[in-house]
Amino acid sequence: MARSLFRLGLVLCLSATSCAEPQPPPVGSRRPRRPRPRPVVVQPARPAPTSAVPMPAGPIAAPAQWPAGYHTFTQLSAALHELADGAADATKFESIATTAGGRELWTLQIAAPGDIPPENRQAILIVGGSDADHPAGSVIAVNVARLLVEALATEPDGEVAALLARRTVYVVPRLNPDGIESFFETIKRGARENAKPIDNDRDGVVNEDGPNDLNGDSRITVMRVRDPDGPWMVDPDEPRLMKKADRAKGERGVYKLMTEGLDDDGDGQINEDGPGGVDVDRNWPHLFESGVKEAGIHQLSEPETRALADFILARPNIVAAIVYGRHDNIVKVPKGKQRGPAGRAYRDLHPDDVKLYEHLSKKYRKTTGLEESPGGEADGAFYSWSYAQRGILTLATSPWWPLEKEEKKKPTTQPASGPAGEDPDEPKSDEDAVPDDAPSVDSEEQRPPDRDEIRARFQERFGNRQPTQEEARAFFRSMSGGTAQVRVQRGGGPAGASQRGRGGRGGRGGQRQRGRPGAPGDAGAPSDKPDKDPLAGHVEASKVNKRWLKYSDEKREGSGFVEWTEFDHPTLGKVEIGGFAPYFKTTPPADKIDPIAEKQVAFLVELSELFAAPRFAKPEVKDVGGGVWRIKLGLTNDGYLPTHPAIARHLRMPGFAVRPQVEADRLIGGRPQVSAANLEGSGGSVSWQWLIRGQAGESVEFRAFNRVYGEIKTSVVLRETPPGGEGE
Repeated sequence: MARSLFRLGLVLCLSATSCAEPQPPPVGSRRPRRPRPRPVVVQPARPAPTSAVPMPAGPIAAPAQWPAGYHTFTQLSAALHELADGAADATKFESIATTAGGRELWTLQIAAPGDIPPENRQAILIVGGSDADHPAGSVIAVNVARLLVEALATEPDGEVAALLARRTVYVVPRLNPDGIESFFETIKRGARENAKPIDNDRDGVVNEDGPNDLNGDSRITVMRVRDPDGPWMVDPDEPRLMKKADRAKGERGVYKLMTEGLDDDGDGQINEDGPGGVDVDRNWPHLFESGVKEAGIHQLSEPETRALADFILARPNIVAAIVYGRHDNIVKVPKGKQRGPAGRAYRDLHPDDVKLYEHLSKKYRKTTGLEESPGGEADGAFYSWSYAQRGILTLATSPWWPLEKEEKKKPTTQPASGPAGEDPDEPKSDEDAVPDDAPSVDSEEQRPPDRDEIRARFQERFGNRQPTQEEARAFFRSMSGGTAQVRVQRGGGPAGASQRGRGGRGGRGGQRQRGRPGAPGDAGAPSDKPDKDPLAGHVEASKVNKRWLKYSDEKREGSGFVEWTEFDHPTLGKVEIGGFAPYFKTTPPADKIDPIAEKQVAFLVELSELFAAPRFAKPEVKDVGGGVWRIKLGLTNDGYLPTHPAIARHLRMPGFAVRPQVEADRLIGGRPQVSAANLEGSGGSVSWQWLIRGQAGESVEFRAFNRVYGEIKTSVVLRETPPGGEGE
């Protein structure tokens, strides 16, 4: 009977699409393993087996030579091998996955030799290179690793050596090695995704219609094409930049924007199926954007993200993570007010963690000198998953920001509604920003728009294209007085942004998407408005783009902007090609990398010193007679950070389990096991009482265990504590 049912179930499973191509369950749940090129077995209690690189034992030594500037994958691998070989006693170098392009996903563990194994120490995870259009994140991560090993070798009594004697540092220097390799191509595209081939136009051929370097400058930028129905016009104040025409002011658009390229496959579309696949920093479970091509067919669909998730699950000792890339939540701390679509998950920060992040932000800004940031997009991002679904204190940062801080104009007639020094006209965060389609408030009359006005605004907003369901919902909410935001595009770029029809449509295959990359555009730059045209960041006359243009002119000899030049396009006629150069806004000059990495190491030391330090407090012991003793004992936290941030408690991450090590018949009062969900920082404590039978002078052992902090032991001597005194 059982065998027949099994056969029937097998037949039904093989005939069902949902069974033949299962969606993976949430991370951490039990599931059957799908075959992968390099399987990584998740065993949360101990590190997962990986392909470790054998290293000779010996004294710790700094690398003799280190490649300057940015590293190809081959150079990166050689440098990491040398770094690990010279510090075999303090490092563990291994691959945790192989990418679609056949490259290894390297990890490096750094911990000074000691009595406590590295896997039992509180650990910091450093992740770089998620975003291929931010190669600086990768090179800074690997240089942080180098500086840690060098300091351990040359300054054994220094603060870095002290950090590594107590902590473990895990470094994933290049999470997207296939994507970052495009940075070293002759023609710079500014691509963000990995190398997974995707047939974006569904014609049975992949990567057949990507961008083309029409003007021969080895850079893919933007074409502006004259179109009487186009939404763009030349900015009168800065002719190199463009602005959206404001019809309410009598302005009229005369251009549409397209990616530099041709219709290579002759299907009437330009650049709709270029190289590249999935944005690995949108492939994580938290707020995953189902149905968005760049986000992947399902959460953790990519070998890079799956392997890193397994790596983290197998190392519960990770208490903090630092992510170098396009996102930020530490220079510009979110307000912790937003929730996910279902209203349960926190979009960015738990409200009770905001003050903690603000304290860390103050230290980070002082140490690094950073005062501005691009903000963060939590949808499918690694930093948001690590925090919101694993309870890890995760700090995302774009560690390079060369623009001079703007002087804020003080109001002369009316005070700003926000804190002193803030521009009342600027959105203070994504939460405060208002979409372009939000109607203005008329103080004399507030009436709902009629049908004709709604139709006119809809046409002005979307032109001839069909809006997505989210865009349409946000539009009609705004028409009724709401302030819904539609993050259609943030930091989009030319490479792969396709155009179809008269007005053009961004994203692959004509799909308009948030964050579609290409040349870096406004990636790494604060956005003046939350709703962006896919190519706006490369040419728009926003405040931040004008600052980048000034930086290019004054500090980089104009190298950051490609001046508009005419080109005779075979299908479009006369066009002009120009815009911000790929990688300009995200990639610091090579001579800036070491100073940035040194500041990051300094902050790493500061952060480590703030970690929770749980211990048993001194006991109070009283003889209650008849060979029975009352013991009051507790746990206290001498560190600044709590043992469990608010998000970890929200997720109900395991707390401390405390047990007296006595036989059951000797435990007269109190529970055989008690627990503490959290120990607040700066002396927070929790205590319990037991009645235990024993002989005077006898020692009773107590043990506390937590999967992050390991096991803590203490012995209590059954000897009455003097009044006002402490036990042993």
